[in-house]
Amino acid sequence: VNGAITIFDVAKGDFSVQKTTWNAHQDFITCLRAAPGQSQLLSGSQAGDVHFWDMRAPPANPTAALQYHTRLVTDMQLLGDRTLYTSSADASLLQWDLRKLQAPVGMFIPDKASVLALKVNSANPRQLAISTLKGLYCMDPRDHTLQCVSPLGSKITYPSVDWNA
Repeated sequence: VNGAITIFDVAKGDFSVQKTTWNAHQDFITCLRAAPGQSQLLSGSQAGDVHFWDMRAPPANPTAALQYHTRLVTDMQLLGDRTLYTSSADASLLQWDLRKLQAPVGMFIPDKASVLALKVNSANPRQLAISTLKGLYCMDPRDHTLQCVSPLGSKITYPSVDWNA
């Protein structure tokens, strides 16, 4: 269903049991991220917005909505409990302070191509992998130093990225 999120009761081992379904966005949902240790679910959409959902009760409205990307949200990564990175087909990577969501605290455009995927290195949170249509990068979130891992213009794209354990 266009823009709907369905939560299943996987604890019972039966994926046919739905806990709840709600209309989260006006258009297609492009990514989801659960906040670890919290009761929040984040959803990104084709329109470029990100919604926060409190999962302690069936959601009626988002607890917060971010509307800064101009094209679809491609990925979201949480860094600790205070920082969120969102990426988009509009070529931007936005950094958010979760304590004050009025506007992004940082905006980065790695190479002017759509950002496809992000991944924080769980073993070293000072490393954020960024994949675009033109290359693969590693960014240090402390000072936003960007290092190219795969050259621009490479015929290889990385629709998903991860770190070795």
